[in-house]
Formats: sequence, C-alpha cells, structure tokens
Amino acid sequence: MRTFIAVEIDTELRNRIETLRDRLRKAAADVKWVRNTQTHMTLKFLGDIPDASIEQAAGLMADAASQVEPFEFEIGGAGRFPPHSGRVRVLWVGVNDAGANLEKLHKLLDSGFAALNVERESRPFSAHITIGRVRKQRGVGELIAAVNKHEDYDIGTQQVKELVLFKSELLPEGPRYTVLARAPLGCEVTRQT
Repeated sequence: MRTFIAVEIDTELRNRIETLRDRLRKAAADVKWVRNTQTHMTLKFLGDIPDASIEQAAGLMADAASQVEPFEFEIGGAGRFPPHSGRVRVLWVGVNDAGANLEKLHKLLDSGFAALNVERESRPFSAHITIGRVRKQRGVGELIAAVNKHEDYDIGTQQVKELVLFKSELLPEGPRYTVLARAPLGCEVTRQT
C-alpha cells in the first residue's frame, strides 16, 4: 500500500492557496495541479508498505508525534523546483517553521521508519506544500515569471496539532488519499502489553 505522513492544511488556507493556483494557471503552462481538497504538507513519503504493517506504521508515527508539542507555521510565497533553472518540475508554496518543528518531526519519522525498512531521505528536508507538477516545459517561461511575481504572496498561519498517515491510490483522474491513522502531537504514547 502506497503511503505517506503529512500535515493537513486548514480549509481557509487551502482556499487562499487555490487563489494563488488560479493566478498561476493564467500562465497556460502544462501543469497537473493539486486539487484543493488534497492540499497537504508531506513530512515523510513511505512508499509501498505491506497492509500488515499499517498498525506498526501508525505506532511509529505516534511515537514521533509524541515528542513534539503542538505548534504553528507560516505559509506563503510561490516557488519552484529546481529553483535556479529554466526548467520547472514542481510548483510549491513556502512554509516558514521558525521553531524548526517540521524538520524535527521529519528527522524523527525518517529514523523511526527504518524499522519498516523505509529508505531514509538522501536530500535535506525542505518544508513546502506542493501545488502543481509540470508535465511539459511548454509555456514554462511565462510560468516562471508568474511564480516570481508571487514569491511574497501571503497565505496565513497553520496550526499543527496532529500528524496523519495517508494511503495514496494513483488513479487515471488523479490520486485519491484516504486517512489511515491520526496521531496527536505532544501526547504520551501508551502501548498494550
């Protein structure tokens, strides 16, 4: 089962991100846009894990969540990967986590999921919210200009009180995400013996 761990984004903030997406769409580039209801901030992509390991995955997520108290982060500013190239693969909205809590959670998840043989990240963690993936480079110059024009675009403040384990199904009409488990931040994990 294809899975990942993320922070859900509040409806009001998702709607503000949608306004930004609408502005970037005017560039008429070939982009697969993330649907409003699926907007989230991924902390750890787990890939395919066996169905029998979902309970263990939820426990590992809860262990990491228990070590960080609830916090908030700022969302804003359009950007792209790679950042300094004439080519574009991913469009994103920036995340400013002044307390570095997202990075701490990512590190806890990255090391904790070694127990399920989930590969550790080779790249440094970069907190962002993906809003689109460029399919072809047609119209990308206009898109880069639109992104640059919105690099200071303010979205708002996101409260983080829990982590969510999602199942991701890749369908012809786009991915479908299903919540498998939730883990509140800062809560002691108790295990049945």
